[in-house]
Amino acid sequence: MSYKKVPILVLLIVLLFSLTALAATSTKLGSNAGNAMELTLSQPITITSPQGGDVWQGGTNQTISWKYSPTSFKAQTVKILLLKGDTVVSTIVASTSVGAHGSGSFQLGSLIKSTLPGTYRIKIIGNDMTAMSRTGAQFNISDQFTISEPAKITITFPTSNGQTFVPGQQVTITWDYTGDLGSTLYLRLVHRSDPPIASLFAVNIDDKAPVGSGGHGSDNWVIPDKVDGADIPTSATYSFDIGNHYASVGAMGKEFKINAQRITTTVPNTNTQTTINQHLSNPGEKVGLNPQPEPPREIKR
Repeated sequence: MSYKKVPILVLLIVLLFSLTALAATSTKLGSNAGNAMELTLSQPITITSPQGGDVWQGGTNQTISWKYSPTSFKAQTVKILLLKGDTVVSTIVASTSVGAHGSGSFQLGSLIKSTLPGTYRIKIIGNDMTAMSRTGAQFNISDQFTISEPAKITITFPTSNGQTFVPGQQVTITWDYTGDLGSTLYLRLVHRSDPPIASLFAVNIDDKAPVGSGGHGSDNWVIPDKVDGADIPTSATYSFDIGNHYASVGAMGKEFKINAQRITTTVPNTNTQTTINQHLSNPGEKVGLNPQPEPPREIKR
């Protein structure tokens, strides 16, 4: 009898020990699994723009944006870096607000206009270094995106320096462009001088001229007789100026002159003078003075 009971007791002890060890192992594994899940799901900060494969045209206004966890990302400000591979190309901003309610952004403006075309990455780092020891790495690096060539624009008419136009003449201004210019352009007539004088005027021709299509655009404009109520200066040099703020692009065209021959004469039978603009495009055109009629003569009987 005693010989048969001993093995059963030993078996029960072994079984109890095995169950205890298994429970301890399961608890430990469960704890580690929970920690691993927490680290996987908890991303203190994540860049949402640019995304991998995005193309940003040089010179355009762009926005870097990110999401962050207010409970795990403790820094109140961040540094934003531009990377080429793993190398820091430039510091975009040394310190800017992390944002609010889990979202943040930074306007680049035309900062990337001076950046050489190529593939880059953005890195955002929390400036509160003490937070790293409490919550893990406080940074994020975006996937690769591309900065492309800036847009360009060139005025193709007038075609050369020294051309002459006259008031009342319709001129078709033309231009070529590459890249994305958005939808509209500004177009101005600029009074030139050498050296430039800030007080010289610029006449707004069209502040919403259509860009064009297929790399070409045009706009018709009639040369005015007057600017701000005064005769347009005819001894000056002018150029057309074109561009827009969307692509941070602009161009000045060839220099030209506006010619109108002004004749000052005394109207017959009066003491007044009148000034007549005679366009040089028709040098043989007769200019009528339309004199006032003489008063009727008194007839003596």
